[in-house]
Amino acid sequence: MKRIIGVLLIFCMAISVTYASSIENEEDYGETTEKTISLADDNSAGDESGKQVGAIDGTAQGKIDFYEGKSNDYKRALMSDEQIIKKYSLDKEVEDYRKSFLAGYKSVYQESYKTAYREGFNTEVMESTYNSSDVSYTLVTMDGATVTSDDSVVSIIFEEGAVYLQNNVRIDKKNTKLTTEDLKNRYIQASNVYNVQVKNEEGYMNVYKPSTLNFKYIGGENVGVYKITETGLMYYASEINGSLIECEIDERTFKGGDYVVLIDKSYKGLSDIDDNWAKDEINLMVKRGWVSGYEDGSFRPNEKITRAEYAVMLYNMLGWYNYGVADNVQVYFSDANMLGMWGRKAVYVAVVEGIITGYPDGSFRPNNKITYQEVEWLVQRVYKNKGYSNFVWEDIAQIMMDEKGVISKGITDKRNYITRNEVAYMFYILNRGL
Repeated sequence: MKRIIGVLLIFCMAISVTYASSIENEEDYGETTEKTISLADDNSAGDESGKQVGAIDGTAQGKIDFYEGKSNDYKRALMSDEQIIKKYSLDKEVEDYRKSFLAGYKSVYQESYKTAYREGFNTEVMESTYNSSDVSYTLVTMDGATVTSDDSVVSIIFEEGAVYLQNNVRIDKKNTKLTTEDLKNRYIQASNVYNVQVKNEEGYMNVYKPSTLNFKYIGGENVGVYKITETGLMYYASEINGSLIECEIDERTFKGGDYVVLIDKSYKGLSDIDDNWAKDEINLMVKRGWVSGYEDGSFRPNEKITRAEYAVMLYNMLGWYNYGVADNVQVYFSDANMLGMWGRKAVYVAVVEGIITGYPDGSFRPNNKITYQEVEWLVQRVYKNKGYSNFVWEDIAQIMMDEKGVISKGITDKRNYITRNEVAYMFYILNRGL
C-alpha cells in the first residue's frame, strides 16, 4: 500500500512541475494574442497559479513526511522563496506575477500539508480496520483517544499530540487475585487487575505527553494505582477525584501492562519534604519502595548518601530481593561488619552483578559519602543494556534545571557528594525516560 502511495506522490509532484511549466509557456502563447497584460491580471493570475501549485506541493509533501515518520511540521518542509522561484522558473515572470505567485503558494501550502499529513493517519486507520479481525481495540492517533474497559471501570486518556503514529490499545479485566507474597503484608487489593495492551508491530508506543489512567473507586485514603511488574509492585502518583482515582503515566515508551488499585496500610507521610523541590518524586519513590525515610518520619532530602545506602536503593529499585539472598549472607570485605542485614544483602548482589566493587585494600567503606562521579559510573553499569551506557550526570542536571529550576552541585564538580533528593529525582527520570 505504501509503495502505491509513494508512486502516486511522485506522480503528484510531477504534475506540479508540469503545471508550472505550462505557466511559463503562457507568456509565449500570450505574445501571439495580446502583448500587454494589466497589473491586476498579473496579480490575479499569479495568485491563482501559486495557490494551485502550493496545494499540490503541500499535499504531496505532507503525505511524504507522514510515511517517512517525520513530525507534522509544514515549516520544515516549506521551500524558501528562492527555491520556489528556481523550481517554477519564476525569474522569467514579471515581478508582480512572481510576488503574487509566492503569496498564493504559501497561503494554501500550510493547510494542504496538514490535511494530507492527517489523511495519512486515516489511510493507516482504514488498513488497520480492514486487516484486523479483532474490533475490540481502540485506535489511538495524534488526535488523541480515550480507551475504556468493557465494564467501563477503567479508562486511559491520550491527549491530542501524545502520539504521532497510530496504535491499537485495549483494556481487559483479569480474574487475578494477588497473593500474600505479592502484597507483602503491606497492601490490600481494592480492585480487579486490568490489563492494558498495545497492539502494533513494535509492541510499544512512543508517547510524547503523559497519559491519564482512571479507575472507578470509592474508598479511603492511602490508596493508589500500581503496576504489576516482574520485580514487584510499582506505584503511580494517584489522586482521588470524586468517584475516580486518577494517575499520570509519564513514560516515553509505553508498553501497557497489568494495573490494580491497592491500599497501602503502612505508608505514613514524610514530615520534611513539603517545601522541597523534589517532593513529588520523593513521595513517588518512597511509595514504590525504592527509597525510604527514617524512623522519625523524616526523609532528610538534602543530606548526602552513603555507599551502603545507595546499594540498598539499587537493591530495592531493581528488584534484587528476588534473588532470595539469605539474611546472613557473607560479604567478603574487610569492613563487612559495618553493614547491617539489608546492607549486606544489597552489597552482595551488587558485587555479584558487577555493579559495585571495593577498594584495593579489600574494604568497602560503606559509610563513605558517594559522589556524582561514582553515581554516574554506577548508572552506566546498571543501565548498560537499556540505552544509558553513555549516561552522564549532566543529563539529569539539565532536566533538573529545565523542570525544577534547580542547579546541581554536580555541574561544577562531580567530586561533590550527591544528595538524597537528587537520587530520588534521578531514579524517577531514569524510569520515565530521558
